[in-house]
Amino acid sequence: MKTTIFTAAAALILTSNIALAGGWGGNNGWGNTPAPTPVPVAENFDNTVASVTANIGRYSFSVEGTEDTGFTQLGAGANVLSYGITDNVNSTLDVYATWYHSDEQVGLGADYTVTYTANDLAVYGVANIEYIAAENDLNDGDFFTAPTLGASYQMNDKIGAYTEVSYTWNASNDFSKEGGTVELGANIALADNIALNPALVRSFDTANDITQLHVGLVLDF
Repeated sequence: MKTTIFTAAAALILTSNIALAGGWGGNNGWGNTPAPTPVPVAENFDNTVASVTANIGRYSFSVEGTEDTGFTQLGAGANVLSYGITDNVNSTLDVYATWYHSDEQVGLGADYTVTYTANDLAVYGVANIEYIAAENDLNDGDFFTAPTLGASYQMNDKIGAYTEVSYTWNASNDFSKEGGTVELGANIALADNIALNPALVRSFDTANDITQLHVGLVLDF
């Protein structure tokens, strides 16, 4: 689950391959038609994402990578506000910075999260804004917003499950659609301060909609 307190995390990743779609033969029965140029096609489960996140008080640090690319990003974040609206509703404000190494970009953003809790069930919404620019030209970037809706359920003292959906718009380009993700995952306590976070993440409304495995390790200090 994307932590409602925005964590910038650390990770080392296992990666994926990109397959080429097959072309047509030179003589396909419709005459001597030239074969179309093969188009790169991403495949499901071919690029596992792995991350490691360290939470130290209200600060968090993370590293992430993929099976194919290796190291992809490094992040740091902080919780600047946590406020109980009612007995069952809590809100948090988190800020973060991310170095998107594989894209040669940097991002600065903020998340405002409201969570409603009823016993072992939690329902939350996240309002997000992030400025992303090339790492060599911070003045020429775009603002993106990626609101998220999710729910989690704590099944016992060791295992919790969650699902969430997120969609990204480019606010600097007439709120053009960038695509979204649906995530289904679990939080598994390995120790008092160590948790494993496996998840299936499906993209949609993108050039190549795929499903990938994400595996996160979270350390609390």
